[in-house]
Amino acid sequence: MHRPENVWKEITEGIKKVGVIDSEIYRSGTQLFMILTVPEDFDFEKQMGQLAGLPRQAEWEEFMSKFQASDPDASSAEKWTKMKRVFKLSPTETN
Repeated sequence: MHRPENVWKEITEGIKKVGVIDSEIYRSGTQLFMILTVPEDFDFEKQMGQLAGLPRQAEWEEFMSKFQASDPDASSAEKWTKMKRVFKLSPTETN
């Protein structure tokens, strides 16, 4: 259901409205990993709380719960665990 043609327009608009620049979701078996590109001052709890109140967001979360084996009343912030990056391979700088 996360294919671009399946995601409701209000959901992608809402994600952008709260400040997310880009979002990627990867799957390994039944586990999903989401990578968000956000501004440096992005407050995850605050922005995800704001997202929960936007049009059709609660409906989307309830709809997606059947695919994610989660509580239909859970918000995005309750379904996703914030992680800290511990490694990034950056290209070497040339002079």
